[in-house]
Amino acid sequence: MRRVINLIMVCCVLALAGCGGGNDGSGGLTGTVSVTSTQTASDFSSTVSFTISYTNPYRTSVGGVPINYTVTVDNVIIDHVATNFNDNGTNTSSFTVSYIIPKTGSEQRVKCVANSANLVSSSIQAVEPLDTLNVTPATQEFSATDLVGSTKTYAISGGSGNYIVSSSSTSLVSVAPSGSTVIATRESANSGTVTITVTDTGTGASVAVQATLVAIPPPD
Repeated sequence: MRRVINLIMVCCVLALAGCGGGNDGSGGLTGTVSVTSTQTASDFSSTVSFTISYTNPYRTSVGGVPINYTVTVDNVIIDHVATNFNDNGTNTSSFTVSYIIPKTGSEQRVKCVANSANLVSSSIQAVEPLDTLNVTPATQEFSATDLVGSTKTYAISGGSGNYIVSSSSTSLVSVAPSGSTVIATRESANSGTVTITVTDTGTGASVAVQATLVAIPPPD
């Protein structure tokens, strides 16, 4: 009789295992949670996307399985979400979350950690730093034939894209930002050398270039 009871108990355990016992989405999950990541970068930001998937071969539907995920940038939490997988009628469910990460002067580590009951997975993307601020050319000359009001253009590249410009002598040369350029305007017929400074407000970096003025001769 004891052998019969033991046999019945073994059969029950096997039956529960075959039916996915404990795989109800609340605990004891035997499926898998995975996190994969991709990145699309622009000059000044990077879009980082994480696809979070749950697969359970013992379930015909994984709808309603709870999931928590946390996204951090350099270990600082930017998002924490508690939700559920909602694809019914399949044993695999997934969703994608995306974040636009502004670039800085150094590399940033963006990490997503997903947790469903006892299942944990994570993925990391490295957001590359901004390109070094650069202003060209290093110097330009207003010749004697460049009348007052004439202009020279300097090109700006790199940095955060938010620039302020200044002139060491606005009575000789005034300056104004115009997108990714600096427009320098001659304000005097006198000679001189002017330092033009471009500062990236996003990173604090500065670059100095020069404008030299050859005196405009007086009219005959």
